[in-house]
Parts: sequence; structure tokens; C-alpha cells
Amino acid sequence: MFLSAAALILLFFDSPIFSSPVIVREQEFPINISKDLEYIEDEKGEFTFDQVRGKDAGAWKRIGADNVNFGYTRSAYWFRFTIEDVRISQGRLLLEIDFPTLDYVDFYYAGSRGWYEVIQTGDRRSFFTREIADSKFIFSLNSLTVNDTFFLRIDNGGSLRFRSLIHSDSSFIEERNLYLTFFWFIYGILMFSVVFYFFLFIYLRDRIYIYFSFFTLSLILYQISFRGFAFQFLWPLYPHFGNFVTLILPSCIGIFSALFLRNILNTRSTNNVLHMFFSLFGLVIFPVLAVLSLFLSYHMAALMRYYTIFFYGLLILPSVGYYMRRGNRFARYFLSGFVILVITNVVTTFMVLNLIPSTRFIEWSNDSGFILIILFSSLGLVDRFKTTNDDLLDSQQSLNEKNRMLILANEELAATNEELEAMNEEFEAQNRELIESEKALAASEAELKDIFNSSHDMFVIHDPGGKILNVNNRMLENLGLSREQALSMSVTDISVPDADLSMGPDYWKRVLDGEDLLFEWKVRRPSDQSEFYVEVGLKKLIWRDRDVILASIRDLTERKSAEAERENVRNQLVQSQKMEAVGTLAGGIAHDFNNVLSGIIGSLNLVDLLIRKEKIENEPEIYEYLGTALESSIRAADMTKQLLTLSRKSELKMKPVLIQNSLKHVMNICRSSFPKSVELNYICDEQPLFIYADPSQIDHAILNLCVNASHSMTLMRGDAVRQGGVLTVEVSAVQPDNQFSLRHREALPDIPYAAVRVKDTGVGIDEETVSRIFEPFFTTKSHSTGTGLGLAITYGIISQHGGFITVDSVPGEGSVFTIYLPRVDEAAIGLPDEKPEIITGTGLILVIDDEKTILRVTAGMLKKCGYDVITAAKPDEGVEIYRREYANVSAVILDHAMPGMSGIEVYKALKSINPQVKVILCSGFMDDSSMQNAIDSGITEFMSKPYNFEDLSHKLKEIIGFPRNYFLKKTCYYSKCK
Repeated sequence: MFLSAAALILLFFDSPIFSSPVIVREQEFPINISKDLEYIEDEKGEFTFDQVRGKDAGAWKRIGADNVNFGYTRSAYWFRFTIEDVRISQGRLLLEIDFPTLDYVDFYYAGSRGWYEVIQTGDRRSFFTREIADSKFIFSLNSLTVNDTFFLRIDNGGSLRFRSLIHSDSSFIEERNLYLTFFWFIYGILMFSVVFYFFLFIYLRDRIYIYFSFFTLSLILYQISFRGFAFQFLWPLYPHFGNFVTLILPSCIGIFSALFLRNILNTRSTNNVLHMFFSLFGLVIFPVLAVLSLFLSYHMAALMRYYTIFFYGLLILPSVGYYMRRGNRFARYFLSGFVILVITNVVTTFMVLNLIPSTRFIEWSNDSGFILIILFSSLGLVDRFKTTNDDLLDSQQSLNEKNRMLILANEELAATNEELEAMNEEFEAQNRELIESEKALAASEAELKDIFNSSHDMFVIHDPGGKILNVNNRMLENLGLSREQALSMSVTDISVPDADLSMGPDYWKRVLDGEDLLFEWKVRRPSDQSEFYVEVGLKKLIWRDRDVILASIRDLTERKSAEAERENVRNQLVQSQKMEAVGTLAGGIAHDFNNVLSGIIGSLNLVDLLIRKEKIENEPEIYEYLGTALESSIRAADMTKQLLTLSRKSELKMKPVLIQNSLKHVMNICRSSFPKSVELNYICDEQPLFIYADPSQIDHAILNLCVNASHSMTLMRGDAVRQGGVLTVEVSAVQPDNQFSLRHREALPDIPYAAVRVKDTGVGIDEETVSRIFEPFFTTKSHSTGTGLGLAITYGIISQHGGFITVDSVPGEGSVFTIYLPRVDEAAIGLPDEKPEIITGTGLILVIDDEKTILRVTAGMLKKCGYDVITAAKPDEGVEIYRREYANVSAVILDHAMPGMSGIEVYKALKSINPQVKVILCSGFMDDSSMQNAIDSGITEFMSKPYNFEDLSHKLKEIIGFPRNYFLKKTCYYSKCK
């Protein structure tokens, strides 16, 4: 008892004297005691509790406001307050510190044993250090005497602001029920929108909705973290995670808002500057800010977060306003919500920086701004739905109207056809009448029957001396003469000057003696001095009681042209047969060459794998040579594809292609093969330009143009002209506009193109030749230097890829060929950074191939993948092995072309043994008919030779279906392993 009294006396004399204690009365809860707090700043955080208690009254300063707000500070602060409880009920009192993200909160109270005890908590300590489990800091004020003094030590790395409230049990429960109901109701609705837009993305595959879903989810997570609920329910044992999340989540909000706005406003197609702005913030600034938050102090990272978001918000306002002025409906909704969010964020930022006082309204203004921006954005998306639906309905109505008009047009067309049939019958009747009239006219005009018996031949009546007596109209039309002019001429006047005119009198004498003659002659038109061949038939005729000569003349121009065309076609047929023979030879060479390459590439893969397991000398140099060998083998495989293309035995293998790489490849070929007199100039756009194409085909097409350009500056020049010039190859991006579409009718609307221009300073092409240069077998080169197929093949390749070619040329100055190919979006391309992993497995694999090299290499690959292997060099041997071991064989790797039995025949034999046999058919090439036969027989898995380690292991994974979950070490490209 004596000790207790002494302790109380000591406590009384040691405690500081307070001027104005907080008086607690009935029916006044909650009580805001923030203005009654007194504080001392501990700049270095070195004061002990005893030191603070011992400071005199002059060292303490009074808050004097309803909120404590020191803004961003690195100091710790000590607070003290005194409570005088004058209630009758004497129920439990609770102290609330309502800012959940304070790092360290130490609460000192007078214990029952006469000295101060402490409760140490905060969001940098475990949640379970809290006396009362709540998102905010709640302390029980028990066993109050007349005047109880309490101390708080608060140290926070961010903004130091809070309110201090006194609650009774009932007021605390009432306020919590209201607060939690409101909070979880509002954020439950927002969480529902997250799920809704996520499933909307899955259904529509529109990235707008997944960005908006993640944007809303980031807002929700940030708010529940800021309000302390995340610490209470999600990571109570990991206090350091709370500060980390409150720094990362605002960056996530910025990332997904920027990507959402970039897509919903379609900035890529409408404004490149704004597209770069949103991309910069969404893909660079906010991600960098998130990463820096891991390394900077919380104080510095929080300041960077506030200032970055503040600057980002200021830039969004004019950007969205720009689209609103352009009539974008979504921009109106978003701008309405965003203006409110900006205002609330500015107010909150000023409060955090202690530029304005903190109030309950300001504390919750940020939540209201977030909720409103989500609400207005959702309304904008709903309006977007409605607008799209209205457009679809309008399109449907327009289509229905067009269908109705088409039906009416068809009815009118049917009626018109009936009228035409009636008119045709009438015409036939009139035609029959006309024929009868012509017969009657012919009978009455017997004198002219022999002259005008054919309207397609020319007739001339001349005397034995050659003077023209009469001609038909066809003759006058063909020679361009009037009848008076013709009758004043002689036959020699319409013959070519260098003709043997002595033949005329001799022929005429023979005709007059009764002989009919037929021969070829060359006639000259007096009107324009042009010459043409004719076939002349001479016959004696009695005309007006005198012997004359009738010359029947037939124009041979068409016949001569037809004969020349037939000769040209014959030459083309011979050339085509040569090309077919070359194609057949190419296919055979490709088959054998692919078998050789399969052994080479497979062996290189195995050597690479074996070397990696051993520590050897000169490893980098060996890898360099291995890389060179593999690269050369792959280039050889590409050359094989060119041969298959020539033989028309390969299909297009489309994939994303960086057009700059194709041009560099072609230019390397040109540098090593073109004459030194041809200067090569390569101009490349720095922007990566991707197309969807078969790389070898595109290389082939561009190389053809470069070869033609080189020939125009060398082979096609005369001997007296200096050979050589400048070949310029340029690649650039083209964004079509109205003028582009008008100039190029082949261009698809709103499709970006990659343009490849091949310009030379050669002989040029005249306008008539330009119109025919893409015709097969047409060439202006000599037969020894050109086939006429290069540009035709190029035209076909570019057309297959959805592109087109233009030609501009000036004879004597040079030509420009421009290829336009549709570009694809780089962001939509999933280009692998590494080669695929080698997947191991188990099981017994049967390999049937007549090439022993391929058997040996394939067996080595399979064994390295973990499989057991049986090989067979003959088809019948493979069938017999499978007959014995089919119960243990997991899959069969089967060559397509083998002596004795084809791969398809072997497959049918295997299938008769086991209908469930799993087969991979391999071939150096397969034409369309062979591929269709394989599919019809039931084969579904194919591999092209040469194949590598990764392709083989992945294909076996697909066909066997249950490999072990173990991967060999990744095999990287040799150029990246140095």
C-alpha cells in the first residue's frame, strides 16, 4: 500500500501540467481532440519517452486545428493530451487515430502499476500489434482517473496527417457500421464493373475493355490499401508490403488509364503526337516510376508519384478536350468525370503537401473523384455500345433497301430480256428478207458479180499495160484513195519501188493466154507510203467487150502477224518446256539437297549440344564456326525453297517479316554478284516495318528488280556507251490518304503500306513497253540474257502478298519500280526472343528413311530428347519391325519418298497393323497432289526437311501428347551466345 501511494505521488509530481484537459461528457461522441493536442518535433528521432515527459510546458506547441497535418516530413512527432471524464455511465472510451498509413505509432498510457506502459503499432509493424483489430488505429482508454495524461509518438515516411477522436463503444460501433456499409457498397459496385468489363473483353476481344477493367481494379486496390483494409485482411503479417503497394498501384492506374485512352480515342490513326504522349506515359514514365519506387525512399517516391500524376492530369485535359471538339462522344463523358477527378486530386495533393487544411470532405474527395471517373467512363462505353448498335441497324436497313432495289432491277432486267428476245426474232425475220433482196440484186447485177463477190478482198481491173480501169471500195479504203485518184494510176504506182516490175508484163501475158496465177506481192499506200504484203490472184476477164485482167488482192498483214505470233508461241512453248524441265530438275535437286541439309543441320544441333556438356578449349571460336555452319545451312535451305518455288512445288509460308532485314539480305547478294561499275545505294527508314509474308518469296521478288536494274545499266547499253550507274534501294512507311488512293486504285483503304523503291540510272523504258513488262515471256533483252519471266514472277509474288507494283520511267534517264506491301502493327506481332526450347520425353520411336545419314542424325536427336529409337533403312523392313514392336512404339517418323514403297503406302501398311498408329510424314518437298493424297489416307502430321532439334521435339510433343515436364537447356542462336 505504501509503495502504491509513493508511485502515485511520484507520478503526480513527474507528470507535466496541462492547461486545458479534454472534458468527456455524455452524448458528445465522437469528440475531436485534434486541436487540444500538444506536440514536440523530434527531427532526428532521438528523444526517449522520459526525455519528452521531462520537457517543460514551454517546449510543447498546441495544434489548435481540427486536423493534424504536417505534410511530408522526415521528423518524428510527440503528442500529449489530458482527458477528464465527467460521465456518469463510465463506459469504455476509445481513442481513434484515423489515418491508416502511419508507419510507427507508439501509445503511452498510465498503467495500473503506477508507471507508463506502451502499445507499439503502425502499418510498418504487424497488424496483430494493434490492441483493437481495425483498419485505423484504435486504443482503449481504460481506468481513467480525474486527469489522465496520454502520449503518442508518430513517425511516418510520407505525409503526416490525421484526426484524433474520442469514441464511446456505442458511437464507435455506429460510426463503423455506417462507414463500412458505405465503403464496401461503393467499392463492391466498382468490383462488379471490373468483372463485367473483364468478361466483356473475353467475349469481344477488344483491348479497350481489359485496360478499363485493370484501370478500375487498380483504383480499388489503391483505395482499400490507402484506407487500411488491405493491411487488415490481405497481408497483416507483411507490413512492409503496404507502403510498397501504395507506391506501385498509382503507377498501375496511370499505365492502364493511358493505354485505355490511347485505344478508346484511336490516337494511332487520328493524332500521332497524342499517340506518342499516351504511349510515353503508359509504356515508359509510369513503369519507370514503379521501378524507381522499389529503390527510392518512401518520402521521395511518394513526392515523385504526386507530381507525376499531377502533371499527367494537366496534360490529359487538353488532349481529351481536343477529341471532344472533334465530336468524339466518349471524350465528352470522360472529360466530365476527369475534370472532377482533377479537382479532387489537386485538392488532395494540396492537403498532402500541407498547403490547405485537412477536412473530412477533402479526405473523401479523392474517392468521390475515382468513383465519378469510373461512372462517367462507363456511361461513355455504354454510349459507344449504343452508337455501334445504331450504326449496325442503319447498315442493315441500307442493305435491305439495296436488296429491294436489286430485286426491282432484276425484274426490270427480265422484262428487258423479253423485249430483246422479241426484237431478235424481228431482226432475224428482217435478215431473211434482206438475204432474199440481196439474191435478187445479185441476179440483176450479173456484170459486177465476179468483182464484188467478197467484201473482204480488194479487186482491181486493169488492162494488159497495167492501167487501172476499175477498183472496188475495199481497195479504195485500204489504199486511202478516192476513185478518181485510183483510176488515174497504174498498177506500178501502188507497188513498192524496189519490186521487180518486169514480172508484171510477163504475168499479164501468161494470164491473157489463159493461165490463172497466184503469188505474193508487196503494195505501197500512196497516202502515207506505208507498205504491206498481199496475196494476188490474176485471172482473165472479158469486161465491156475487151480482154482485161482481174486482180483479186488479199491483205496478208493479219496472216503475217499470225504466223509471227505462232512462231513466238512456239518459241515460248519451247521456253516453257525448258522451264518445266528446269522445274522438274529443281524439285529433284531440292529433295536430295534437303536430305543432305537434314543431316548437316541435325549434326550441327547435336554437336552444339555435346559441346555444351563438355568444357573444351577455344569454346567461343568453336561456337563461332558452328554458328557460321548453321547459318550457311539455313541459307542453303532457303535456296532450296527458291528451287521449289521455281518448280511450283512449294506453298507460301507466311510469317511476320522485318522488311529491312530482307533488303539487307538482298543488298549483300547484290554487292557480291553485281559488276563493280554499278554503285549500290541503300536508304533505310529507321522505323521497323513489318509485313506478313514468305521471306524467301519477298527476297526473290526484290532481287529480280535489282537484277533488272543492273542489266539496264550494263548489258542493255550499247557497246559505245559507258556501262554502270547508281542502283538505289529505299524502304519507307506509307500512310495512305485520299491522294494516294486516287493515284493507286489497287491500294486498299486505310491500310498502311511499306514501300520498297528500286531506282536505276539505266536505259529507261518507253511507254509502250511499260504496258507489257509484266507479261510472261515478254522481254527486251536478247535471248541469251533474258527469259521474260523475272518481272512476271515478281508481279505474281507481290500480288499473292496483297500488294502492288508501280513503274515510272524516262527513256535514257532510268526507271523506278516501287513495291507496296501491307504493313502489320509491330505491337500485335509476337516475335520470339529465343529459339524454342527442346522438349524431352519418353517412349520408343521408329524412324524409317532410306537416307542413312538422316537415320543416324535423327536417332541421335531423339536419344538426346530421352527417347528410345529403332531405325529402318528400307520401307518393308520398317513395316516388319512395326509388326513386331507396335505395342511398344509411341510414334513413327516416316520419309515420304523411298524406293520400293512410298511413305503413304508404308503408312497404310502400318495402319493395317495398328489403326491408332501415330505417324509424322517427312519430305524435302511435297506438291499439292501428294499432300492431298497423304491427308486423304489419314496422315495429319507433317515435317519439312531439313528439320532441327527444336522442331522435332515439339512435333513429337504434339503427336505423343504426354511428355515429361522437363526441358533441356535452351539452345540460343550462335550470334547471341558469343
